[in-house]
Amino acid sequence: MLVFVRKAILALTAFYSMIHTVSGSGLPEVLIVPDKPTVTEAHAVKELTFFWQKSVGSKLAVHKKSEFKNIRPQKKIILGDASEQKKLAEEEWLIKPLADGSILLAGGGERGNLYAVY
Repeated sequence: MLVFVRKAILALTAFYSMIHTVSGSGLPEVLIVPDKPTVTEAHAVKELTFFWQKSVGSKLAVHKKSEFKNIRPQKKIILGDASEQKKLAEEEWLIKPLADGSILLAGGGERGNLYAVY
């Protein structure tokens, strides 16, 4: 499982490296999480931040969704999105690049967001 997680994070890092090469605007610095994360979502945050730092060499600042409104705009990774999650079946997940260079990781059901991170 740990090897799979590392490979997934490296794939995400490669995706962002590609964006950086094309846009010249760099990697995200912020991870936006739900205001009241479930135990599984909290675990997903822990996994993502740990392997992001190992892969990229920098930390992601973690902010709750409601807190982020007061922070300057910047590229971010968003974990979970209620409007997207309603469209997804149990344990289905998606990784969606956004127009501002950010990325959305979302999933349906209890474990969907965790699967999106992996």
